[in-house]
Amino acid sequence: MASDTHFFTPRLPARAELSGRRAIEFFAWHSTIRVDDVERFHAEIDVVVYDAMAITWLRQSEALVARSAEQVASLLVGTSYLFLRSGRMVVRQRGREIVLEAGDVALVSGLDPYEFENAEPVVLLIIVTRRGALAPVGVPGLEPDLRVVRPGVFRDAVVAFVSTIAREFSRPGSVEGVMTQRIVSQMLGAMVLGSIGDEQPDENSAAMRSGRALQYIGVNAKRADLTGAHIAAAQGISTRQLQRVLADAGTTVARELRDHRLREAVALLTSPEWRSLSLDEVGAASGFGTQARMRRAFQAAFGRPPGAVRADPPTEPGTALTRFADSR
Repeated sequence: MASDTHFFTPRLPARAELSGRRAIEFFAWHSTIRVDDVERFHAEIDVVVYDAMAITWLRQSEALVARSAEQVASLLVGTSYLFLRSGRMVVRQRGREIVLEAGDVALVSGLDPYEFENAEPVVLLIIVTRRGALAPVGVPGLEPDLRVVRPGVFRDAVVAFVSTIAREFSRPGSVEGVMTQRIVSQMLGAMVLGSIGDEQPDENSAAMRSGRALQYIGVNAKRADLTGAHIAAAQGISTRQLQRVLADAGTTVARELRDHRLREAVALLTSPEWRSLSLDEVGAASGFGTQARMRRAFQAAFGRPPGAVRADPPTEPGTALTRFADSR
């Protein structure tokens, strides 16, 4: 499906049903699976990959699934959200252990190795986000430690919504796909903040500083005149400090501005309700400022000008829309 840092390269909804050693090898690029009887291991997977998150239905027989330090370093995953629909499992990370029963929701940090073990078959809905992906919706750049989300009306609403959209995945880059990612990000962000509750993270930590900077960029990316100096000043730090903070988060000002503006432009170009906008208006509304700047960005990211994307939105993975994930 993907490898290394290209985990969030958008991919069409896909389904796989695998057994035995073939199934174990299928997962090997991101996890190590240990079972008592290799030939009895069975997994069914339904998955879609967007540019900032992946959503997976997993039906799996008994196994221990572990993610090593090397795999963590290659994937650039932020948080994994585990929605256990049936069965029972144990999740371990940083010396902690939590037990999940059917109906539970857990957050697992993507910054450290972890493992989950199910001694019986499970059905699991997993949402994995790119590091810093929720900063634009108000969640600072911290990845919560292993925890179970407290029961409540809002958590139940999140479970119901993501379970519904996961029954029939939207295509990445389509209007529905763009909106799915936006809505799920908003809901996950609220759930993370609710799970943290009254905890007060260190305001001066690198994660908090990068989170604030990423949030500011996400909110203000449509400003064509936005620069690193503006962003640094808004955070009360120097431009050099801003560069270091974002480097620690695995990104840059230019990359974040490009990504936000390309996503916005693609959404405007492919949405029927905005077809009356001229390319100049799309360029201005998305933060590029001019059609010429937008055209150069599209050619570099997609190999196609904006007009071609509007006229013939691609539907196959690896073609335009959000291909810039390949270059992250």
